[in-house]
Amino acid sequence: MVYLTALWLPILLSAVVVFIASSILHMVLKYHRSDYSAMPGEDNVMAAMRSEKVSPGHYYLPHCPAADYLTVFRIAGTAAFLG
Repeated sequence: MVYLTALWLPILLSAVVVFIASSILHMVLKYHRSDYSAMPGEDNVMAAMRSEKVSPGHYYLPHCPAADYLTVFRIAGTAAFLG
């Protein structure tokens, strides 16, 4: 019978190899290339943000300070994440 303490190095090395292989595959195959698209009227949005002097940061549109965020998203129809 092989004890778990004797297998710690193979387990650790295999975890590292799987992590590195999955990272490389994720970068090479580019599954998520279509997850982000250009915003229609991007130039107008950028000009509006510059005129408002928006500070750098992450912004969620619409902003939902209340707990009933699903209602806000249903009413707004469009949601955005600006980073």
